[in-house]
Amino acid sequence: GKAILSNALTGANPRILGEPALSIQSAAFNSDGSQLAVMPRDSDQITLWDTKTWQPIIDLERAPGVLFEIRFMGELLGGFGEGNMAYLWETSDGALCRHYSLGTPESIIEELVWSADKKLMAVSSRETGGEVRVYDSVRGELLQTLRGPWPNITALAFDPAATRLA
Repeated sequence: GKAILSNALTGANPRILGEPALSIQSAAFNSDGSQLAVMPRDSDQITLWDTKTWQPIIDLERAPGVLFEIRFMGELLGGFGEGNMAYLWETSDGALCRHYSLGTPESIIEELVWSADKKLMAVSSRETGGEVRVYDSVRGELLQTLRGPWPNITALAFDPAATRLA
């Protein structure tokens, strides 16, 4: 897919990565900015780019379902998609190493957020109303279900220590 990169403060040095005919669904930098993962809209192919040479590093193994968003989790790349599925890839070899369900396939994810250390993931969906599920983001294990009097949750955030969730 096509990713256009520019200096965020000046707009200088625009660079186009990939095929200009495709638009981007999701993109994510790794923690040190040395890699950029790009996922085109209408395609399930994710490409990792080296941000020093601007050359593709590897195309990741395709996920079995439609993806909505990708995010780096340390050396792993995480994503979620259709049917409330979460996916994890090894960025070293592009292998899809894990995938698991984040609830029923009929529910629609409103918000998904990872903790700063990427060990926890919190999910809210339309069908669960005031419910937030907290998972071990590596194993996909449900750790806690938080229920409250609120009707719908459309934003979530962990504090830096991942001990509080707003």
